[in-house]
Amino acid sequence: MTNMLFFDNRISTNAYFNLALEEYFFKQIESDAILLWQSDNAIIVGKHQNALAEINLPYVMENNIAIARRLSGGGTVYHDLGNLNFTFIQTGAKEKLVDFARFIAPIKQAFAEMGLTVEQGKRNEILLNGKKISGNAEHTFKNRVLHHGTLLFNANLQTLVKSLRVNPLKFEDKAIKSVQSRVCNISDFLPDTDFEQFRAHLAASLMRQFGVEKPYELSTGQQESIQALAKEKYESWDWNFGYSPNYTLNKTLFVNELETELSIEVKRGDITAMRCAAEQNGALGRVLAELLGKKHRPEIVAAICKEHGYANYLDFF
Repeated sequence: MTNMLFFDNRISTNAYFNLALEEYFFKQIESDAILLWQSDNAIIVGKHQNALAEINLPYVMENNIAIARRLSGGGTVYHDLGNLNFTFIQTGAKEKLVDFARFIAPIKQAFAEMGLTVEQGKRNEILLNGKKISGNAEHTFKNRVLHHGTLLFNANLQTLVKSLRVNPLKFEDKAIKSVQSRVCNISDFLPDTDFEQFRAHLAASLMRQFGVEKPYELSTGQQESIQALAKEKYESWDWNFGYSPNYTLNKTLFVNELETELSIEVKRGDITAMRCAAEQNGALGRVLAELLGKKHRPEIVAAICKEHGYANYLDFF
């Protein structure tokens, strides 16, 4: 009888709940665990990334795409309901916790059982026919490791590309930067398999490989604890944006049909300094004066711009 728990999350497709679910299993449940889960329309940034530097903010806001920060490091990934996420949580010796190959191996085996050969790439991604189908990351805490990854089954790859920032170079910071990769969908190679069949194949394979007899079920109390963690931490602006490393945003603006440079310094989410070469007697000047000391948050900046008659608050992002 194995000590491994297997939980196929059908409770929620909310990214904040799902990240809280991972942390709950990681820190509140002693047993090792495997989780399967989906998140609907979300960008998930690595723990040490500058969230604003990774996303195409206008597109993300227009399309109601959630922005969430996870526990692990690494690059930004896009989730939708065509993407299946897997999580391994295990206890072990501290010096042996980080081992990407160990956790990718069961996924490779599951694909082999479906007739597909996948490989581990140089950045610990999973490759199918030379293209990325899965990004992987890990996080350790005491004697526990959390390894998780994406599986692009039939994700909207166009939305994935549009959601990410086109020009990350305008942010100066020490944050981890994402590396763009050629991606593809698994469904292209399994034309007779739909998403639920793929999920069922993967679940059955993992349960068989780890000797799990039946899936784990969360109690109502556990679900309430996870929801509380999601609301307190994972939905919060302080975690998703305020946690970003200090950064300087450099923008080129057009003021009175003249090109000018704007620089905004942000520390722990607060605007601490601004420089602009343009004349500051008009609406722009009034906005800049009031922004100093405020949070670098779209809704705050938008309200100040509206108050002073400045047309486009996205000039400050």
